[in-house]
Amino acid sequence: MVCSVIDATGLLTWGIVSVTEAVSLLLRDLLVVGLLYTAFAVKDLARHSRAVLSALDQGDLGAARQCVARIVGRDTARLDEFAVTRATVESVAENTVDGVLAPLLFECLFT
Repeated sequence: MVCSVIDATGLLTWGIVSVTEAVSLLLRDLLVVGLLYTAFAVKDLARHSRAVLSALDQGDLGAARQCVARIVGRDTARLDEFAVTRATVESVAENTVDGVLAPLLFECLFT
């Protein structure tokens, strides 16, 4: 089922891009940019990671733990300042790969 949904989505997207390319290259480029824009997931991640930084800058480790809990899947109740920072950096790095680099890679491979 998962493969069928992924295949159908890929084929549908490819078909729409192909049709728009036949109409106009500019239209195709605008469509691809729009599709890529919807694939990027950075705004919310940046906001949450800045909240962790702000709490750490203010010396509020409790608030930093609460903020980092929004972007990681681990228990944050006992993390020290270094562990909160490390968890934030790991989450930003992982989500940058998943939310920015992967969509760009697939756009380069399949467009």
